[in-house]
Amino acid sequence: MKFYSELSGILIYTDNIKVKDIFEGELLKYKKEILEKIESLKLPLEEEKGLLIYTDNELIKEFVKSIKLNIVEKNKKLYLEIVVVTIKQPTKYQYNELLEELRWILMTENNYNIENTEIKVDDGRLYICFYNMYEKLSLLKEEI
Repeated sequence: MKFYSELSGILIYTDNIKVKDIFEGELLKYKKEILEKIESLKLPLEEEKGLLIYTDNELIKEFVKSIKLNIVEKNKKLYLEIVVVTIKQPTKYQYNELLEELRWILMTENNYNIENTEIKVDDGRLYICFYNMYEKLSLLKEEI
């Protein structure tokens, strides 16, 4: 299963005075730097199971093998792609539990604390968010 969440960001320009919210296609120019930063923050423990190691939800552990993140470009926007590998087909209840867990992962900074992590770019310092900070997080979608 794959889920997507639109990225957003804040750019603090080199002069430390100008600040800009960045959405949609504007983030494309920083894709390489974002991917490099995420890779540098991954722990060796995450190699096999990804972010599944952070959940205490036993119900999810029964049917999910791994939860891994990637950054992808779709429709001229950058998205967080959440790839969930399952052991078996989830029931509707398990699927809804999984969605809640994914939202929790995005909101509680089990995402490598990326929102508080500076990404150096040519224009200054970039801080990204794994969801559109001005939209409801419930807009996770399986397909975009």
